[in-house]
Amino acid sequence: MTADLLQLAREALEDDKRATPGPWKWWTSNSFRRLSAVADGDVAYAFMSRSDGHPDIAIQDKDMKLIERARTREPLLAAEVARLTECLAKANSNHETFERLWYLTQDECEAVQADRDQLQAECESLKGQSEFCRHVMESLAAQLVAMTAARNELAQIADDRKLTGRVSLRTQQEDMRIAECRAVGGKETT
Repeated sequence: MTADLLQLAREALEDDKRATPGPWKWWTSNSFRRLSAVADGDVAYAFMSRSDGHPDIAIQDKDMKLIERARTREPLLAAEVARLTECLAKANSNHETFERLWYLTQDECEAVQADRDQLQAECESLKGQSEFCRHVMESLAAQLVAMTAARNELAQIADDRKLTGRVSLRTQQEDMRIAECRAVGGKETT
């Protein structure tokens, strides 16, 4: 049911609550037609206006709204009821097929459960491998940063030596830096 039809149905129920309680019935005796619920003409009846002599109908606003809106809503709601009834009949005629699709046999359920358990175990294993790889990558990144810093320091030392022309004089501290760089895997540049 569409939202518009659902809204129409809700409005119809609200109008019905506000209107004169039913059931309503047309009374036609004495040549005058009137719509009645409990008493003669208590919903709607015709009369001649005393002020201008024109015919009119006596009816409450809440009952007028119900009658007016019913002409528009009733066909739409009736069509939707018919459509839903056809859908229900079709679903009921196919109940064996739907039941078979809905309920799996015990063996099928156990097989699906076993497959699910296996996939969960594989996922857990992959999560562990992924975590290990992440730690290795972090370690390698830290080593790369240290090596890059050591090489940059050695390059600076080499540049300083070239500028001063004192290649043969090294301080003990510079020798230690070069040894550290070699231990990490870098090469000395001169």
